[in-house]
Amino acid sequence: MPAFFSTYFDFPPHLMLISFLSITILGLLGYILYSNFIYKKLLRTLKRGNVFITFFHQEKKVFSYLTKRKEILKFRELSFKTFNEFMNHFEEAEHGGIRFAFQSLKQQKRPISLTLTTKKGHHSYRLNAHAFRGNSKWAVIMLHDTTKQETEKAALRLEAKMISSSIKLYKQAFDHLPWPLWIRENHELLYCNPACSRLFEQRNFKSASYSDTPLTFTTLNRIFLGDNQPKAVVFEGTRHLFHFKEIPFPGRVTLGYGEDLTNLHEKEKLLSQHLFSYREVLESLSAGVAIYDEEQKLSYYNKSYARTFDFDENWLLSAPHLGEVLDNLRSRRLLTEYADYNAYKKEQINLVKNITTPHETLNHLPDGRAMRIIASPHPRGGSFYIFEDLTDRLKLEAKYNTQLAVHRATLDNLFEGVAVFGSDNRLQFSNQAFSDIWNIPKDIMKRGEHISTLAEHVRHLISPTNNWEEYKNRVMGLVNERQQKTRKIHRSDGKIIEFSYIPLPDGSNLMSYHDITNQLKLEEAVAFTVNQ
Repeated sequence: MPAFFSTYFDFPPHLMLISFLSITILGLLGYILYSNFIYKKLLRTLKRGNVFITFFHQEKKVFSYLTKRKEILKFRELSFKTFNEFMNHFEEAEHGGIRFAFQSLKQQKRPISLTLTTKKGHHSYRLNAHAFRGNSKWAVIMLHDTTKQETEKAALRLEAKMISSSIKLYKQAFDHLPWPLWIRENHELLYCNPACSRLFEQRNFKSASYSDTPLTFTTLNRIFLGDNQPKAVVFEGTRHLFHFKEIPFPGRVTLGYGEDLTNLHEKEKLLSQHLFSYREVLESLSAGVAIYDEEQKLSYYNKSYARTFDFDENWLLSAPHLGEVLDNLRSRRLLTEYADYNAYKKEQINLVKNITTPHETLNHLPDGRAMRIIASPHPRGGSFYIFEDLTDRLKLEAKYNTQLAVHRATLDNLFEGVAVFGSDNRLQFSNQAFSDIWNIPKDIMKRGEHISTLAEHVRHLISPTNNWEEYKNRVMGLVNERQQKTRKIHRSDGKIIEFSYIPLPDGSNLMSYHDITNQLKLEEAVAFTVNQ
């Protein structure tokens, strides 16, 4: 042993050798254990991670970690050792591309970058491979599970496709709009539909007042958007009334459009004319008219209404409430007296709120007037009232009915039978003597019965003729000639009836029948006595 060992160590040489060998063996064992720990940790990291790294022997065509070459490699649902086992996990359509890429990697050392799809589950993987420098046998392989990313990409592609379809659909919709529409960002025009292009003539705007003005938004703001008022322009050779507006959106994008108010303006003019005519008609009525809105306030009245109730028109113009109008009429004794006025007032106010069908009443005022009131729902809400003074009309009807009753009583007490037929040959009036002379039941002698029906009931009393219809038509012809006539009718029961026909001025026909049988018999008896 060298003197060095004996100088610094007071041990025999063989013990020193044994100690040195023991320390070396322990160091190697520790290194092996540590390497095995690191190796297993690396495997766990590779298996759990999203990226799998392995090595590929390009001549033997096997995958390995370089240390345990017999181990079958596993990554997600992939389990392989040889190149064929690895390739069989993927779609058959991709096999040709995989072989070509690995052939290029071996021969030309070109890096590989492929996107592969598994047969089961259709998972996506990104394969990257690089050949070792200076060692043509080995290549490093990296597998990246891109299923989630590819799914997200597919979703993004689908969303982009839907957005593109929506944009196309919106563009088609905007293109078919009849009014001008544009989209701009600051002063840059992003979109202009065909109607906008026709109005502005692509780049130059022309109207009745401005010509050859460049289409800039400064000009547009000055001409159209400055005062926010409708503008008259010439569009496709016709004068139109447009209202131009712009709506700002986030991101300095602005939507502008022009609303064509031409038809609306014409309809408003027509409506104004109709309303004016409507008010002119109401003003010309002799009946009073009052219109109340949904809040039961007077919104319109005509002059006749103010005159009928002697209203102060300045007060009516203040749009009084219906309750106030009723109070005013009651205070001036121009409203029908009611035992419970408050209940009547509440009923009238509710009528304005809830009226759905016309409602008519006849009120007798304390001043002796009879007033017909018609309440009806208004198309625009609320209700309108018509006040018609029927005092003179009722007096005239009462006088007429009295005279008619006197005339009827007079005719009913005549010995002559009287019947009046209208121009349509239907019965309008008859007295009792007419029914007695012709023995016609009362249920037949009713107003509106046709003369031919009555003739059928007296057919058995008329002298027999060869043709009854011809006889009846001849009698009807005498009536239609409207010439005054008198004749005698010899009935089958021996009675002789004197018939008189008088046409009346209103087109009616008056027929009177007088039984002169006894008179003629008396005349014959007197003549016989004189001749004796």
